[in-house]
Amino acid sequence: MSHLFTIVPHLPITRSYSVAKGWPGLRNRRSRGRHPFWTGARRGKRETEGAVRVLIVDDDETTCQLLAEILDQEGMEAVWTVDSISGQDMALHRAYDLYIFDVVMPSLPGTELATRLKAHSPSASIILISAFADAALRQTATGLGVTLLSKPFTPEQLLAVIPQALAGR
Repeated sequence: MSHLFTIVPHLPITRSYSVAKGWPGLRNRRSRGRHPFWTGARRGKRETEGAVRVLIVDDDETTCQLLAEILDQEGMEAVWTVDSISGQDMALHRAYDLYIFDVVMPSLPGTELATRLKAHSPSASIILISAFADAALRQTATGLGVTLLSKPFTPEQLLAVIPQALAGR
C-alpha cells in the first residue's frame, strides 16, 4: 500500500504538473481506464469538454505534486499552487470541478479559503485535507458542506472521497 507522504524525486516548481510515467512506488492506474463518474457518466457534457479540472492548494510542494500525479493517472487535469493567496485568486477567477485545500497554510488557512469560495460559488466541490482533523475541524467542514480527509491517506482513500465530493455539488 502506497502512502501519500513518501520520498519522491526532485521535480521543478510549476503551477501545472502532468507526467505520463508516474513515480516509483505509485501504481499506474491508466491500464484500468478512467472512472465513469468523472468521465461523463454523471454529467453528459464532460465527455466532450475534457477531463475533470482540479485546483490543489497546499503549502507543501511535494504534496501538490503527488496529488497532481494521482489525479493525472485517473484522467483528471490538476493545477496546483503552494501559495494560498494565489490559490484564492485562481479559485475565484476560473471555475474548477473540484478544489483540494490543505487546512494549515501560512497566509490563508484552507477553511477560510473554502468559506470564501463557498460564498462566491455555493455549489463548489471542496475537499479539505489536514493532519489535524479533530472534532472541531470536522464540525467546521460539515458546516461548510465540504469533505474532510485526514492525513496521512493513501491514493485509494483520496480517490474514494472524490465521487462523494463531486456528488455533493
